[in-house]
Amino acid sequence: MTRIIVDGYNAIRRIPRLIEAESEGLEQGRVALLMALEEYGSKTGFDITVVFDAGGRPADDALGGMEKFAGVDVIYSERGRSADMEIERILQEHARERFEDPCDLILATDDLSLKDEALHSGAFCVSQIELAAAMKSGKRISY
Repeated sequence: MTRIIVDGYNAIRRIPRLIEAESEGLEQGRVALLMALEEYGSKTGFDITVVFDAGGRPADDALGGMEKFAGVDVIYSERGRSADMEIERILQEHARERFEDPCDLILATDDLSLKDEALHSGAFCVSQIELAAAMKSGKRISY
């Protein structure tokens, strides 16, 4: 099984069509990203998780934890923790478990420290532009 972890707001602020969606509001940017990822996941068979900072979470929801959006797992960091911290936790967990339960993990981010952490954990890393190109073409990211 291959899972893609997407640095949510990093993607929204790097991919042109998502930048445009976010110009109408933060929620519109999130929804545009999640819809594009759901379509990509259904075409490729990848499991997809998006991680957002809790600060952008809709106010009427409890902070922290995971939920689903059209087949995409959505994680909002807990209050006081950044999305980067949550992604680092996922990568560290992957590093500990990868020999017991082999799982290919791909991180989509442009954050240099997260890229370094991904490499140390045994995950593969792609830029947000590479993710955008794969979503547009509907082809699987090769690693």
